[in-house]
Amino acid sequence: MGEVDGYDVETELELLRSRVADLENALHSRSGIDQAIGMVMLARRIDADAAWDILSKLSQDTNIKVRDLAAAMVGLVSGGSTGVETTVLREAALRALLPRRPH
Repeated sequence: MGEVDGYDVETELELLRSRVADLENALHSRSGIDQAIGMVMLARRIDADAAWDILSKLSQDTNIKVRDLAAAMVGLVSGGSTGVETTVLREAALRALLPRRPH
């Protein structure tokens, strides 16, 4: 395509395509995270901020990305596959959903 105002059009188009793909992935991840927050809210009878705190702490404690944890939770509840089936991931998803036991 050539250059326009000093920009290589092909390079700029490729960058824009990459950004669009990144944004689409972020939106998809965000909807899964929102679903997981809702599940934790329902299971533990807490508000959204407290549910987010649980997910983010569990993510840090297990070294699992929040989006992967959320996908595992959605898959666990819906009976679907997350694409990353591991025992650690399933156990973390269950820990997020189950209320804490009193000591």
